[in-house]
Amino acid sequence: MPHTNCDNLHFQLDFSQPILQLENNWEAEKLATDACHVLRLRATAVGSTSLRVSYIFQDKVLQDAVDLHVFEALSVLNPLENELVLPIGASRNVIYVHGPRRLFTLEAELTKATNFNGKVVKVSEIELDAEDLITAFSILCRELGETVFQYRVYNSLATSKFVAFKSEVTTKVHCVMPRFLKLYSRQVLRQSCPLEHRSKLLYLKSQENKFEIEIEVQDAKNRRLMNVSSLWLDWEFAAGDERYHVDNIPHHQMSEVDLLHGVKVTSTEMLVLTLSEVSPNFRIKGTVVRYKDKMLAQQEIYAERPPFGVKNLKTGSITTPLIENEIRFQTVNSKLLKKDHISVYLAPNHRERIHIAQ
Repeated sequence: MPHTNCDNLHFQLDFSQPILQLENNWEAEKLATDACHVLRLRATAVGSTSLRVSYIFQDKVLQDAVDLHVFEALSVLNPLENELVLPIGASRNVIYVHGPRRLFTLEAELTKATNFNGKVVKVSEIELDAEDLITAFSILCRELGETVFQYRVYNSLATSKFVAFKSEVTTKVHCVMPRFLKLYSRQVLRQSCPLEHRSKLLYLKSQENKFEIEIEVQDAKNRRLMNVSSLWLDWEFAAGDERYHVDNIPHHQMSEVDLLHGVKVTSTEMLVLTLSEVSPNFRIKGTVVRYKDKMLAQQEIYAERPPFGVKNLKTGSITTPLIENEIRFQTVNSKLLKKDHISVYLAPNHRERIHIAQ
């Protein structure tokens, strides 16, 4: 029991490591049972410290000590917006960083806990090096809907004298149907010279004769789907009134993947074509047709039928929206020089090579 009123006491704080500081300006909090005063501390660095609190009463020094451990706050490293938008059958890796670390000086075990709607999503942890400061999960959409993925980290301690801080992050997951398709050219564009008055940007064909088209699929709310590997896209190529058979133009669809701390993160979906010549008014048309049924069946996922069907609330009829778009290329004759440099002879045995910007 307190010997006197705490407001009349002067508490002395001694830290073994100066990683916390006392805060004086804060609103009063409810006291715990048998407590008479609250000290509010703010961490200024990561680490461990032993705090000794003491005061003098009737010429006697009364004191007690507590061990405090400070860690970086648990947060989402990727995706930055801490939100997933995926079609049925597609997954995305989510990376979390920092949070509580295992305490080797105490009888404690680092515990990870997750909470999510198992009907909407399937979640599996990605195995990483135990020394990494990150944790990653693969989140797969199983059916249409929205849910939250809660990830909590804390130290399970053997005695009630220790209090573990439970650090938690919540990630929103939207499992949606595709609704819109957008196509972007990723070709290298340069300021046109001397055609700057006719065209602001001029495309210079690469030696590999490759065209790269960036694919973006959006839902009805214009949110970009972060992985479209479960969707089947049909492609059509045409020039003027002539339509090319798909097999006549070498092409393939691929996913660009970034590696972040050893974790694969899908960044962009691409269509890559190989064209020896580009005819005037060349068009590339894409259509999101259906799900990749075989891929979904392997994961025991059964999508809505018909695919992407929208129900009319008044009539009850289900209609399938047309999800397509095209990108066009207007071509001109190239006037490129056959050489990429010129040589200037300045003096005997002295020659300079100057690069030509086409």
